[in-house]
Amino acid sequence: MNTPKDPRPLLYRAAGQFAALVATVEPGQLDTPTPCHEFDIRALIAHVLGNTLAYPHIMQGTYRAAEPGNVAEVPGDDWAAAYADAEERLIVAG
Repeated sequence: MNTPKDPRPLLYRAAGQFAALVATVEPGQLDTPTPCHEFDIRALIAHVLGNTLAYPHIMQGTYRAAEPGNVAEVPGDDWAAAYADAEERLIVAG
C-alpha cells in the first residue's frame, strides 16, 4: 500500500524560503518585470501571497473558490510583512 506523504513540511519550507526572498526586495524593485510577462515583482508577490492566504482556509475546509487568489495591495507597500503574516497563518492552521 502506498501511503501519501504529508505535504505540509514542504509547504512550510517553501513559504519560509519565499518569505526570506520577499524580505530582500527593495521598494524600488517592485515594478521590475519578471520572466513571466503577466507579472512584475509586486504582482508576483501578490499572487503568491493570495495563494498562501488561501491555504489555511483549504486546510480548515472554509475556502470559497470564488475568492480572488491575488492581493491587490498591502498597507504601506510592506510586502515582506504581509507575506510573513501569511506564512504565520499557514503554520498556525496546519
